[in-house]
Amino acid sequence: MRTFFVVALFVLLVGGLSGFAWISQHPEAEWIERAQDWPVVGPAAGVFREKWLPPSARGEGPSVLVNTEDSQSASGRLVARREPEVIGAMPYEWVKPGMVMRESPTESATVVVRFDLYANLTVYDRQGEWARLRHGEAEGWVRLPQRTEPLLGSAPAPNLPLLGQPPEASRLAVAQRLLGLSQSNATLGPYPLWTDVEEGSFLEWLGVVANSVDAAYRQRYRRRPIGEPAEAILLFSQQADYRRFQALDSELTGLHPAGHVGHGLVALYTSVREDDEVAETLAHELTHLLNQRALGPALPAWLDEGLAGDLGGSAIGPRGVDSTRMGGRVSRGPASVTYSGTRAALKQTRDAIATGKLMPLQRLTTLGWRRFVSPLDEENNHAHSALFMRYLIDGEEGSQAAALQEFLASVAQGEPATGEALRQRLDRSWRRLDAGFQVWVTQTAGLL
Repeated sequence: MRTFFVVALFVLLVGGLSGFAWISQHPEAEWIERAQDWPVVGPAAGVFREKWLPPSARGEGPSVLVNTEDSQSASGRLVARREPEVIGAMPYEWVKPGMVMRESPTESATVVVRFDLYANLTVYDRQGEWARLRHGEAEGWVRLPQRTEPLLGSAPAPNLPLLGQPPEASRLAVAQRLLGLSQSNATLGPYPLWTDVEEGSFLEWLGVVANSVDAAYRQRYRRRPIGEPAEAILLFSQQADYRRFQALDSELTGLHPAGHVGHGLVALYTSVREDDEVAETLAHELTHLLNQRALGPALPAWLDEGLAGDLGGSAIGPRGVDSTRMGGRVSRGPASVTYSGTRAALKQTRDAIATGKLMPLQRLTTLGWRRFVSPLDEENNHAHSALFMRYLIDGEEGSQAAALQEFLASVAQGEPATGEALRQRLDRSWRRLDAGFQVWVTQTAGLL
């Protein structure tokens, strides 16, 4: 009997050490990430991942642009590579208008940047109250006294719709140099356009698309944006020029979007892309502008990207956006099948459901922007959010559309734009929402 216990103890010891060795080499395993949400063992799992998971897999660390042509994923989005080194316990810090960046960590050092907007920047080093940060191409030190209250104060104003924002002059000047233009040379719908694209019929069609987005937004979400459009569109023929312009936004460093919105400008490119993909990106980014004017500028990622992905992922034809139909393509060849747009998102999400890797909706709606766009999950999170919006409006014979629209109306009045607030409007449990969404995705994907 004693020998049996000795052998059993030896087996348990060897098995435990082998198991620990395996998980220390695979800290990114899905079941370890899920364990963070379990009772009792959750905190221990979180500590383990924090210790063993490299910064690149945690979505931390400064980002680096990679080759934009050979880094494309199967669904057409680009994946970023991230540097592993981040110094200090907090990898990011907020700066606010009025702060300055200096060459060295002293008040007498030369000023490198004066901040006129809020920004969340990566920390590369610390010396007392000073942090070494990077903003665009500039790098230096910012004094960050210890805060005793939240960045925006203890009682910040509610998020409310914002009037259109004219283009920021300095960024527009950079775009003009990249495009070789001194002034706007066309329009897309109600927006002035700066572009080096010369195909007249293509630009005319994009104008139809731009004109149709506002009406499709009002019809689908029952929200009327305030004011009139004030922004401008930058359409680059070359992806390399777009990436140079994108580099002005430090918060996009390491990300490789097909387009983006900020500072009164919508920017996107046409090279190495099909015409309908460019049109979908345009509709997606214009939806972000309408979100700001109809709901507010501080929406959580799942909602802002979900609405933009839903409307931008709609069918686009000669008359523009048709939000009642799903966009994207399925191309069948002799030995392969290629999916794009919303069709790719459907297949990707269905596969995640089949393998048990789909993130629960409750968790998706609590992700911060940095976590939402983490290179590990960016494509999944964008697809998940966009399809969730489409499910709520079109799924189950539209029975949930009115509740979503009421939720959006409450957000426009300054109410919390949280997943829990939406769940309460829908009057469904998270379990029931997950189940209904997954059934809808599986059935819809089966019709492709």
